Amino acid sequence: DIPAVTGKLIAMTRQHEGLFTIPPYFAYVIRTFSVLEGIGLQRDANYNLVTECLPYIAKRVVTDQSPRSQQALRRMLYGDGRGARLNATRLVELAEAFSDFSATTAGQ
Repeated sequence: DIPAVTGKLIAMTRQHEGLFTIPPYFAYVIRTFSVLEGIGLQRDANYNLVTECLPYIAKRVVTDQSPRSQQALRRMLYGDGRGARLNATRLVELAEAFSDFSATTAGQ
């Protein structure tokens, strides 16, 4: 829910004035996502921009060999705790999203 995230960021900025600020480029990205989600919601009441982005994110996390991406993948699948077990549900969601991305981009 992009408006909710935006609201929380604004609240944090106000609460921690001087310690926390939103960089201008990030504010533009948030605004862009809000506009895109608004357009999608006008066509489909169930539209969710994050869900639409998940296939790309899955592909990126699975194929990018950078330490940052590998850490994100580990956290996504195992969580943050020590001795955490593999979250099979997240693994299936990631695999399905990756499959959707591969199928969508195969014809390009």
